[in-house]
Amino acid sequence: MPYIGNDIQFGELTSQTFTGDGSTVAFTMGYSVANTTSILVTSGNVVQEPTTAYTVAGTTLTFTSAPEDGDTIHVRFLGRVVDVANAAILQDSDQDTKIQVEESADEDTIRFDIAGAEDFTMTANDFTALSGSTISTNTIAETTADTGVTIDGLLVKDGDISATSELTVNEAGADVDFRIESDTNTNAFHVDSGRFSGVGSVGIGRAADATVDVLIGNQAVTAGGNASHYRLRVVPEGAVTIPSGTAAEVATLSVFEPNITATGTVTTAASLWVHSAPTEATNNFALYVDDGLSKFDGAVVAAGGVHLGVTTAVAANLLDDYEEGTYTATLTNASSGSYSVASAQNTLAYTKVGRLVSIVGRITVDGESSPSGQLILNLPFTTANTLESSDAYYSNSCVFDNHADSDTNANIVGYVQGGAATVTFYQITHGTGATGSLDQTDLDAAWGLSIMLSYNA
Repeated sequence: MPYIGNDIQFGELTSQTFTGDGSTVAFTMGYSVANTTSILVTSGNVVQEPTTAYTVAGTTLTFTSAPEDGDTIHVRFLGRVVDVANAAILQDSDQDTKIQVEESADEDTIRFDIAGAEDFTMTANDFTALSGSTISTNTIAETTADTGVTIDGLLVKDGDISATSELTVNEAGADVDFRIESDTNTNAFHVDSGRFSGVGSVGIGRAADATVDVLIGNQAVTAGGNASHYRLRVVPEGAVTIPSGTAAEVATLSVFEPNITATGTVTTAASLWVHSAPTEATNNFALYVDDGLSKFDGAVVAAGGVHLGVTTAVAANLLDDYEEGTYTATLTNASSGSYSVASAQNTLAYTKVGRLVSIVGRITVDGESSPSGQLILNLPFTTANTLESSDAYYSNSCVFDNHADSDTNANIVGYVQGGAATVTFYQITHGTGATGSLDQTDLDAAWGLSIMLSYNA
């Protein structure tokens, strides 16, 4: 059998030493050899005759007779050989690093041992790195053009990565981040797996934040000339098809309440929060609904008011106040005294829309306390000083009933004075238009008042 490489001309022969004990005939060599002539064997400094004194089979040296007790046995390997028909080994001088072909007959396996441990095996169409071993390389290239390289179901091809099944990153659940870089942004997409006790957070355009589940960063960009630009845009270009039945809801964006469990105090919470409006445009809005009907099933709080009927904020079109309620009516007299309003019927309802206040209702008087002078009814809001003619006007929706004077119901009006929180009452003489005060002479101690009155606050 030929040697691997050239015949030995210079250098040391690899050797191995054993000690006889007078009974052992078989010894295990560090190398597998092809036949008896591949080694030189001495025992007790006597050269042993191949085949006659010993035989070999792979790594086993078997003597015909057991060497004497204490005899030194030297085995010198005359060359490292590979026997394609039997197991063979290539190894270093201390025998801890080797390549072994077929550990057992017809195994068809090549084993690679390094520093005393089996690190790699090779079989038909398979190269295996055993547990604890690592394959390190700078480049893995495809052997067939346009097929890519597959690593355990993960295909890497032409700069793209695809999976033949589910693609999972950090399946072990370690505190390891996942990050995708763009050309100029190191955090085009960032997952911080350690945030919020391991729940994790996501950053798009910037690093994940300690206070936000999903954060879209406001990176500086230069928009195209004469082109619109959006920080985030959801474009439902493909149709949503409802094949049958009834879909209760279909929406481009659906937002639910944040589901807060708080042992501390939350000052303000919202399902959707718009923090501010821009200031750089011709028209600036915190929220812009371009078309269609807007519906709010719940109440709407507009602290700054609502501009109605205009496309920009015009002061004259600002509705900044609305209130509904009731208030307790009191009746006094201009000079002195008062009337007692029955507790069972002493409230009037009001509605305030912007500056316009409307009151409506009926009250009942069940007593008096030395009334003297013109009758006065309180109002829920002070009247405005914005009118001409002494800032006053009349309202004629006032009806008195069950009083002593039969003429009192004729042409009763309420007189509203600017800057006051009261309304006084007058009678207008039929045919002349002259007015006279409605006072205690027109009323007794028990009567009713039905009123509908509007004024500017």
